[in-house]
Amino acid sequence: MNRHFDRWCRATRRLVGVGVALVLCLTLAGGGAAHAAAENPLEPLDTSSPQATYLAFLEQVALLEELLIEYERNRSEATQLAFSAALSDVEALFDLSDVADANLEEVGVTTFASLADILNRLPAPDVDEIPDIDDVEEAEAQRDVTLPSGDESAVLLGGGLTSYTLPGTEITIERVEEGSRSGEYLFSTDTVASLPGWREEVDDLPVNEDVVVGDWVQEEADLTGHLVPRWLVNALPDVFDSTVLGTPLWKVLVDVVIVLVVVVAALLWYRYVGRRGTQGSVSGYVFRLSTPIVLIVLITAARRFMVEQVNHSGDVATIANLLVTAVFWAMSAWAFWLLAKLVVEWVISTPRISDGTVDAHLLRLVGKVVSVAGAFALAWVGLSRLGIPTVGLGVGAGVVGLAVGLAATGTLENLIGGITLYADRPFAVDDNVRIDDDFGKVEEIGPRSTSIRKLDDTRVVLPNSDVSRFKVTNFSERRHIQFLHVVGVRYETTIDQLRMIVQSVDAALRDHPDVVVDADHPRVRVVKFGASSIDIEVRARVDTDGFPEFQRIQEELLLMIFELVESAGSTFAFPSTTAYLVDDAGLPPSTATDAEAP
Repeated sequence: MNRHFDRWCRATRRLVGVGVALVLCLTLAGGGAAHAAAENPLEPLDTSSPQATYLAFLEQVALLEELLIEYERNRSEATQLAFSAALSDVEALFDLSDVADANLEEVGVTTFASLADILNRLPAPDVDEIPDIDDVEEAEAQRDVTLPSGDESAVLLGGGLTSYTLPGTEITIERVEEGSRSGEYLFSTDTVASLPGWREEVDDLPVNEDVVVGDWVQEEADLTGHLVPRWLVNALPDVFDSTVLGTPLWKVLVDVVIVLVVVVAALLWYRYVGRRGTQGSVSGYVFRLSTPIVLIVLITAARRFMVEQVNHSGDVATIANLLVTAVFWAMSAWAFWLLAKLVVEWVISTPRISDGTVDAHLLRLVGKVVSVAGAFALAWVGLSRLGIPTVGLGVGAGVVGLAVGLAATGTLENLIGGITLYADRPFAVDDNVRIDDDFGKVEEIGPRSTSIRKLDDTRVVLPNSDVSRFKVTNFSERRHIQFLHVVGVRYETTIDQLRMIVQSVDAALRDHPDVVVDADHPRVRVVKFGASSIDIEVRARVDTDGFPEFQRIQEELLLMIFELVESAGSTFAFPSTTAYLVDDAGLPPSTATDAEAP
C-alpha cells in the first residue's frame, strides 16, 4: 500500500513539474523570461539532472529569441551586451572540456545555434520521460531504478544515472565525473563535436510551429555589432552575402583588412623604434620592448572588434581565434624575454655594479636563464590555449634537453664554474692574479671564460671550469709587498763589519717612509755561510700594493744596502774558487820506517 502511495506521489510531482515547465515556457515566449532573468541575473542555470539541463536550454532559447528581437528593434550597446551575456550563459550547459580555450566562445555559439535549430525541427520529447532530480537521487541511493516508461535511453551504472539520450536522436546529456563541475549533467563532448554535422542533416526538415527564430546558424552568421550600420550591410551587392567558410564574404574581407592593418602598423612601429636606442642598453631594450606591447594592444583591439562588431563565425572565426591567440602568447613570450634583459641592464647601470665585473656577467647569465624560462613557460601556456597537447611536447622537450645537456657538458661546466667564481669572488676585473702558470691583469670575467692580459701584452682566455679548479693567487688583494733579498759579503769581512752592516741596514729600513715597521719586520740577520759568501737575509714589507711602485721603492732599498755595505768596509762576494799551492814532500824517513816496522 505504501509503495503504491509513494509511486502515486512521485507521479503527481512529475505532472506538477511538467505543468510548471510548460507554463514557464509559455511565459518565456511572452516575455516572462526577461523578467525572470532581471530578478536574479546571477543565478546559474540548473544542471542537476538531464531534465533540468534540457529545460534550461529551452529557457535560454526563448530568452535569446526575445533579446534578439529587442536588439534588432533597438541596436544599441546595452541590448547587444544583454544578448551576448545570455549567449555566454548557455555555454554552461555544454561540456566543452575537449575544446581549445582559444575557440571556447566560438564553439559555444556554434553548438547553441546547431542544437537550437535541431530541436526546432524535431518532435519535442515528452519532458516527463526525461530523468529529473528525483530520478537522479533515487539512482544514487538504489544504484538501480526503472524509469516509468521503461525507456532504455538512460544509462544506469554502479555510480547512478550517468547519461541520458534524447529519444530518436544521438543527443546525449552526461554526468560530469571530474573537475569543478563534477556531478552536473551537460550535453556531452561527443554531442558538442557532432552537432554542426547533425544540423546540416536536418536542414531540409520543416521548422516546428510557434518557433520565433527558425535558423539560428544563419542568424548568428548575419548578426553584426551595434557599431556596424544595418543599412550599410543591406546596401552591399548580393555577392558579398555569399557564405565563405561559414561566414558572409564581406565579413571575411573585413577580417583580412583588419589583419593587414595590424601587420602594417606593427612593422612600421618596429622600423621606427629600431633606429632608436643603443643595442644592448637600457634605452635599446625599452624601445624593443614597445614592439610586442604595441602588437598585443593592436591584436587585442582587432579581435574585440572582429568578435563584437563584425561577428565572424564558422571556420573563419576559428582560424582568426587561433591566429590571434598564437600571436598574443608569442608576443607575450617575446615581451617577457625583453623585460628580463631590460631589468638586468637597468640594475647593471646603477653605480653599485660596474659593467664587465663578475657581478654584471652573473646578472646577465641569470637574466638569460630567467628570460628563456619565462618565455618558454608563456609559449607553453599559449600552446595549451591552442589545444595542442603539452604532455607529449613536455616529454619531447625533456629528451631534447637531455641530449643537448650531454652534448654541451663542457659549456655547462663552464657556466657552473662562472657561478662558483661569483660565489667565491677570488678576484675581480683589473686585479693582478696568477692562475696556474699564467700571470697578468684580469680583463673580463664572462659566464663561460675569464680573460687575462699578461705582462707581455698577450691575452689568455681560461675556461671557468679550469679557473674554479686551479690555484689562484690574487696579488691585488695583498696589503703589502714583501721585500726579501739575500746579501752575500766576502769571507774577509770581519765580525765587527758584519755587525755594522746588519745594524745599519736594519736602522735604515726602519727609517724609510715606505717600509712597514711591526713586531716582525723589518728583519736583517746573518743566516748562512755559503760556498763563497757570508749570507745576510734582508726581509721587509713595503707599504704598497702596486707592483710598479714596489719596484721603485725596491730600487731605493737595494741601492741603500749597497752603500751601507761599502761604508762598512766590506764588499759583495761573488762565486769564486781559492787554490792553495803547497810543497808536499811526503812523510819524514823516521816516520816512514816506524810505519813499516812490524
